[in-house]
Amino acid sequence: MQSLFQSNAIPSVLLIEDDEAECQAMRECFGQRDDIYLCETTHDSESAVSYVRDHAPDAVILDLELHRGSGSGITFLTDLQKCRSKLPRWPYILVTTHNPSQTTHQAARRLGADYILYKHQTDYSPQMVADLLSDMLCVLSNPSLEPRISPTVLRRTSIFAALNRLHINSKLLGYHYLAEGIELYLDGHTRRLFDIIAQSHGKSSASVERAMQHAITRTWNTVEIDVLLENYHGHIDPDKANPTVMEFIAYYANQIRNGR
Repeated sequence: MQSLFQSNAIPSVLLIEDDEAECQAMRECFGQRDDIYLCETTHDSESAVSYVRDHAPDAVILDLELHRGSGSGITFLTDLQKCRSKLPRWPYILVTTHNPSQTTHQAARRLGADYILYKHQTDYSPQMVADLLSDMLCVLSNPSLEPRISPTVLRRTSIFAALNRLHINSKLLGYHYLAEGIELYLDGHTRRLFDIIAQSHGKSSASVERAMQHAITRTWNTVEIDVLLENYHGHIDPDKANPTVMEFIAYYANQIRNGR
């Protein structure tokens, strides 16, 4: 099998995505760049495997679900592994998904996925995807280079990953406030945190705190106890039988600060 990248060539990217609006946004974003290009798009896992086998793109952006397409991201990874020995090279695989299941993510990683981005994180965009891929491909093709991936992007991805492991419903407003709160706490804003978030969203501090506590309380009332015990080892308010907002934020800020 050849090395990961073609020498002296602009890295090529295959997009496997079933949302046409997302595909168009990716085309427009990549079309404005000269350091990386989108060589093909498809919403069919079988045709995607054939394209990788025949054209050997440097990277793949893979939507796990493909509800409007054929197959799934896991199907693509499984079938690609089956013909791995016949591939000119294995591409760098960036997964994008709304799915919070850690079991599914672990399966994707075992099957060869390199990185997982959550589509519902607040800073997710085609530009973010293109920047991350460009940086990773640059570093992988020249290991002496230092990664240019923004520490902010990596930190936010870690925050959303932590919330998703708890199965907090990403549709809840409190989910996004909690993510923002953890990031602010990491930046040293341990006081007036609710005020800062409220001001940035045009809300009251009380409504922000309520939304956060609602997301936490609902999670502790609906998510399997094994999931909660596995992913949260901080203090529990004995009266509420779940963490307070600041206990929750402080716990995850410390976990992320310590690289856990």
